[in-house]
Amino acid sequence: MGEIELSKFFLTKKIPYVKPFWSIDVTSESEILDWFREARTGLNTYYNPLFAEQKENLALFLGAGVNPNWASPYTQIYASTVNVGGDNENIFINDIYRLVNDQVSLVVSHELVPDVLPNSDEFTDKVSCNATKEWLESMSYTLGMEEWRFRIESQTKIFGECFIIPLWNPNIGDLHPLAKKYINEDVDMVDDEGNVVTDIKQNPVKLRKNTRIGDIEFINPMPWNCMMDPAEREGDSCWFWWEEYIDVEYLKREYPKLDWSASGAGKGPGNTYDTFSNTEKENPNKRMVTYLIHKSHKFLPEGRYVVLTVDHVLINKPLEMPTIINNQDLPQVHFKDIDVGLGTRGIPLLMRNIKNLSEANNHTVNQMYNNLEMESPKLLIHEDSGVDAQRMPTGCAAFEWHGQHEPKIIMPTTNTSSIFNFQQMLVKNMDQVALQNPLVKGETPNAQLDSFVALQYFEDQRNQLAAQAIKSHIRGMEQLYRLMITIARDMYTPDDGRLIKILGKHNSYQLKYFDPINLQKSYDVHIMTTGNLANSKAARTQMLLSIKREFPGMLTDEVFADMLGLSHSKKFMNAITSAVSSAESENADMMNGQPVLSPARYEDLITHWDAHRIPMQTMDFKHSPLETQELFIGHVAATEKLMYEQAAENPVFAARLEQLRQFPMIYTPKPVNEQAPMPMDGMEEPVDDGQPPLPEENLQPEMTQ
Repeated sequence: MGEIELSKFFLTKKIPYVKPFWSIDVTSESEILDWFREARTGLNTYYNPLFAEQKENLALFLGAGVNPNWASPYTQIYASTVNVGGDNENIFINDIYRLVNDQVSLVVSHELVPDVLPNSDEFTDKVSCNATKEWLESMSYTLGMEEWRFRIESQTKIFGECFIIPLWNPNIGDLHPLAKKYINEDVDMVDDEGNVVTDIKQNPVKLRKNTRIGDIEFINPMPWNCMMDPAEREGDSCWFWWEEYIDVEYLKREYPKLDWSASGAGKGPGNTYDTFSNTEKENPNKRMVTYLIHKSHKFLPEGRYVVLTVDHVLINKPLEMPTIINNQDLPQVHFKDIDVGLGTRGIPLLMRNIKNLSEANNHTVNQMYNNLEMESPKLLIHEDSGVDAQRMPTGCAAFEWHGQHEPKIIMPTTNTSSIFNFQQMLVKNMDQVALQNPLVKGETPNAQLDSFVALQYFEDQRNQLAAQAIKSHIRGMEQLYRLMITIARDMYTPDDGRLIKILGKHNSYQLKYFDPINLQKSYDVHIMTTGNLANSKAARTQMLLSIKREFPGMLTDEVFADMLGLSHSKKFMNAITSAVSSAESENADMMNGQPVLSPARYEDLITHWDAHRIPMQTMDFKHSPLETQELFIGHVAATEKLMYEQAAENPVFAARLEQLRQFPMIYTPKPVNEQAPMPMDGMEEPVDDGQPPLPEENLQPEMTQ
């Protein structure tokens, strides 16, 4: 590879020096602006070839490159006045779109289950971690984490990197309980020092008092709008910034004392990048605003949060997030296509490997198409024949000739087997680079193999090859969840009255109060995948069917339907799947020390009993407080008593009880023929039904405590 080719990837010969931000006077507006202008100019120049490559990758993914109708006719309408409705005989196959989406689906198909692990054996810490886990699940639902995972992985494959910034937004969330009575009241806007903010005419700026409790939101800027402290390793970077283009009318309202005209403060660059047309376009109604975060440093212990334009500092203050300061973290997650541990930018490796192959494939296909065009019928028409050459049947090429010598049509050798073999080789190489599963392309498994074995074989092969990408995605998601908990720990307050959505089975949920005190415990976040089950629905179905066939007693019907995902549909909700969901909800409440309703005769008692039995076999139950154990024991005892009563009336039900393992665990009825002890004089005869001594509250008809 020559020097000219290397320059595309190694950028410039000189790495720009960026003076450490902590070395300047962070309270001086002029020093901050001088530092920012110098750093931005040098780094943008250095990384400009990388940013150009990222924009080119986006264009190719959306259909550019050899496609003459890039972005369909709309872009051409904006770009010129050419006739975009004319026929175009070029063929375009978007291999990049297909291969990138397949890679993204491979990584995202692994279902992630976040778990919050306590850093101690204290039962109270475990209860707090369970509550925090419920909060994480609620936030995942609110933020649309599955959609975010697709976006993250798509950008990672196209650009080589993706930046996610979890931030605290005080203007979202439910209305604050203390502000509901002022919902229709206008108040004066004040600055950080408590002074009333006025506009250019010295009139106070009014705001509607609708204070929100605030919550976490994700910021996802394009990678060319992000910059990190250039360090040898990403962990050594001290600062990070991202750029947004804000509507000038909003800036006028937010900062009314500044001049936001085209020549005033914060004018920024004149052009903004338009993803629709993949070009730089003038946008006079936007201003570039930069958000800079500096982590805690030896020479800048409180960190720094600065919002600025090229001409003015808008906000300049410490981070005000104690946990992030103590951890010396940057509140951002950087996903990379490939991470070799060096440098602060990602490498679009997948795109680099398939771009040339895709271009060659399209060129070859069009050459084959042109060769086939040469095989169409040709008609030679003399000018004196009186035949209109323009009015020939479709598919017939007509040529007029003059003079006395009839022209000759030389028929070249058209498509041979070699050109077809070459085209197939290109497609095969692209599929190998993108870890394509043969089944994705419609190829059937080997007939001699079991369908599940074949499906699992192809899936295991792809997972092994993509192991690095999958693990990198999981580690990034773990970091994202940790940052979410960290921000919530610093910003949530007890008077928020915050409610979370606890998702249950069948896509139902309930509202539950969340106490921020649960976030103050020591914890760690670990993400588990779906385990040994196959990721694809087809392979998972075949696997479960094989287990059900070979081991009939291993999976009950309700567990089998739940693992197939059928219980999530209301059409497959029956008494059994509903009973499992109800029992699991009772288990969670009792483990948290909360009373539950007593069992009733109309419930599926066997399903309830078996669901309560399982958590009682764990070490968490053995180490739980005595009150928690008594909740389970009392509830199970009441359930077993009802089961005995039903068995006495129903022989079929009694036969089912004989097949249960460990039944009974708590309650044992007294034999019928056993004589009760004679009561002493002056005392009433006790009624002994075989129930072991339990607290009275355990047998209350309304609640099991």
